[in-house]
Amino acid sequence: MKHFFTSLLLLVVAGTFSMQAQSLQKHTLRRAHAQNIMKVGENTNSAWWGYYSDSEYLYSIGTGKTGTYDCAIMVPANHAIAGGKTLSKVRFYLYATHVADVKVWVADKKPSSVDNEALQIVNVEQVKAGLNEVELSSPVILGEKALYIGYSFTVTDASAEDDAYPVCVGGSDMANALLLKSSSGAWQDLNGNNFGCLALQLYLEGEFMGNAATFGITDLGECVASIGGKGVFYLPVNNMGANALESIDYYVTADGVDGPEQHVDLPSPISLGTMSVLTLQIDGDASAGIREKTITMTKVNGQANETESPVAKLTLSTVSKVADRSIVVEEYTGTTCGWCPRGIVAMQKIRNTFGDKAIGIAIHRYTTSKSSDAMYISTYNHVTFGGAPSARINRGPVIDPYYGSGNNVLWDIENELAIPAKVAVSLTAQWNADSTKVDLSSSVQNLLSDATYKVEYVLVADGLKGKSTPWQQHNYYNKAYGQFADASQLPDDLAFLFDEGQLFNNQYVAYYPEFNDVALSVAKSTQTTAIGQLALEESADNSYTLALPTDNTLMAAVKKQNVFAVVLVTDSKGMIVNAAKTAIAAYEAQGIDELPQDGQLTRHAVRYTLDGRQLPAAQKGLNIIRMGDGSVRKVIVK
Repeated sequence: MKHFFTSLLLLVVAGTFSMQAQSLQKHTLRRAHAQNIMKVGENTNSAWWGYYSDSEYLYSIGTGKTGTYDCAIMVPANHAIAGGKTLSKVRFYLYATHVADVKVWVADKKPSSVDNEALQIVNVEQVKAGLNEVELSSPVILGEKALYIGYSFTVTDASAEDDAYPVCVGGSDMANALLLKSSSGAWQDLNGNNFGCLALQLYLEGEFMGNAATFGITDLGECVASIGGKGVFYLPVNNMGANALESIDYYVTADGVDGPEQHVDLPSPISLGTMSVLTLQIDGDASAGIREKTITMTKVNGQANETESPVAKLTLSTVSKVADRSIVVEEYTGTTCGWCPRGIVAMQKIRNTFGDKAIGIAIHRYTTSKSSDAMYISTYNHVTFGGAPSARINRGPVIDPYYGSGNNVLWDIENELAIPAKVAVSLTAQWNADSTKVDLSSSVQNLLSDATYKVEYVLVADGLKGKSTPWQQHNYYNKAYGQFADASQLPDDLAFLFDEGQLFNNQYVAYYPEFNDVALSVAKSTQTTAIGQLALEESADNSYTLALPTDNTLMAAVKKQNVFAVVLVTDSKGMIVNAAKTAIAAYEAQGIDELPQDGQLTRHAVRYTLDGRQLPAAQKGLNIIRMGDGSVRKVIVK
């Protein structure tokens, strides 16, 4: 399970909101200073509530141009918190100063024209830089019908950053929490695009529960632990009560037996409608296997939990032993992607921090022409991404290669590496006689109960560079694009990009970096022999011969000593469960042996053809046999 923190990035596509990741960048980090107002009386409560929490950092997004923005949230009918409450005020953040026609509104649908279709409009005569609080002309009851609450404004001058990117957002993505419409576009629900929630809150009056919380999700997914060890799982908790949430109590149930109640104090209190993600531990079972558990939240702030269904399920996979583990960071990139320099920086930072415990694979597929990207690889097409730059860790969710799922991809990698491996894997690699192919041999041992696995192989290269067009890395961070006033607006390790590069053909700025982790060749699981189902601690061997590409522009930059082999082990869901990376040994000529009789072969001996296909039995001609002791023999079958 990954971080619940969200990377919130800037849209810079002119004229319309676009989710193409090649157009994204980090922008405008602020700390909000508003305080939740809570008044608790005998018969009534009142509180500021929204999908966005006051404690979150603020970011801003926009089109980079003048024009009108309509921004809204949707409150569904009979919402768990807002349902039945009376809405009297709205507050929102706006730092843009060159704005006109600012208004707050309520509608029963996404209006194509706010002026003509909103149920209620309040013009904001005096706009403050920051938090703006607006009282509605008449209170609105949030009941059995969904309502849209939002604000609109027109940017009259977009030369300053706060005006070019004026919509304030923060926190994590949620449904109904960020609806936007620009002058030249239609309404878009941006949930799932890592932009968080609109920085807008509603002042609600009515009856609230006091001490109440639910789980943000009811299926917590898989947690992996070892026998005698502990597994880490992430528990999202939503405060549904008027009282700030400071602690919870819960117990774990397995096979109908309830465990002891456990107490957890939150790192900091959270207010009504806010979610906090708790990092908790669970004991591995006494034997290897997969068991379903349930988590029940019994108390909030030491009092009985007032919600009806505070239960979530968890799948605990207990492995038989702790094995060496490496994770894989597959990065989608390309030389004509102007934001991809941050991916280059991030992948190098990952290498420097984790070494081969975090195996990087740079997939150059954004630029689809070898004339523009010497490292373009057409065959690495079985892993999907959004735009560039983007990445996936062990084939998990798409994240930013620099920011990860939060503000630092290193957090995501640390979390992933803390999870025990489900399989143990080893890899050996050797060049063929003319160094055009690599003979690969791997061994996989299953550490869970019966499970099915496949393998993939990749050849990657470091130190690739050139001085021709296919080696030019475009750079949108350069001062020539005007996205940044000076280098200080960039993170320290990206600041050099402000001055990096030169103008080519009066069209684009590019530079010539050194490229590492570049995917040269891949053998997908559809090409290799599947390991198949393995019993607990059963092992299987696998071999394949993978050829280098023959493209002259690319191969002229490849040095043999900078090529490495990688094996990826995937489960039945296609997720990478372990991996290994190794240098490639020099070619050693091997003699041709007499064919051993089948009775002389050990149980684990496996036959292969020269191209790496596993054979069910001896085949006439040259056979490769990997013996049970790991040695490899070449034999002739007559």
